[in-house]
Amino acid sequence: MNVRLTDSERKQLRQWQKQRRDNEGYVKVTVLLMLDVGRPLATMVQDLGLDEATVYRYARAFTALGLAKYLAHELPGYWGLLTSAQLAHLCQQVNTQLYTDCKDLLDWLLRTHQVY
Repeated sequence: MNVRLTDSERKQLRQWQKQRRDNEGYVKVTVLLMLDVGRPLATMVQDLGLDEATVYRYARAFTALGLAKYLAHELPGYWGLLTSAQLAHLCQQVNTQLYTDCKDLLDWLLRTHQVY
């Protein structure tokens, strides 16, 4: 697994790392920084509490997407298929529209965000 960062990428990742200490973005950024300095896979897995497949997935994503898209890409988390923007839109919809059953809300999700 070979990840080499430019100085500007490294600097940007360090800034993102400091801003994201309490969320999953921190781990994605830290994996790249650790790969860049040549940390062994076994050490990274142990230190970050990840499995090897996750480290490989992050490395492949960075290589395929580049830094900007890698950082912008949101992984589905606890909320499922919704991005944070879609989740905010859903919250706004629920707070402004009265739904008497879940079916109508599911229909709205499908129409608006193609999520079902």
